[in-house]
Amino acid sequence: MAKKPSRSDRWAAAVSKAQSAHTVLRGKVEELEHPLSQLAEAMAEIRAVQEEYEEWQGNMPESMQSGATFEKLEAITQIDIDSHTDLDLSNISNLEEISDALDECENADLPSGFGRD
Repeated sequence: MAKKPSRSDRWAAAVSKAQSAHTVLRGKVEELEHPLSQLAEAMAEIRAVQEEYEEWQGNMPESMQSGATFEKLEAITQIDIDSHTDLDLSNISNLEEISDALDECENADLPSGFGRD
């Protein structure tokens, strides 16, 4: 029967393994910082444009609030962008939710305005 490594040897091995994993992970985090920053910037821009659509919708006369343009604006303003604009490494676990929101944005039927809807 093989002798079990000593506690101090197991400790040293575990610390070494953790340090190696930490070094790799730290490198991955640094690789993620730039694309994460770009994503946050793009999400903030999407939100800014969404606010313009909200303003457009809010300023529509009541007589136009049952038309196609209003319905398209309503769909755009209902997309949850707010919860995805303040991104950092502590909250990237919601990438699937961000992907879903981006899919909604990509597939949105944007209004043309000026009676063209």
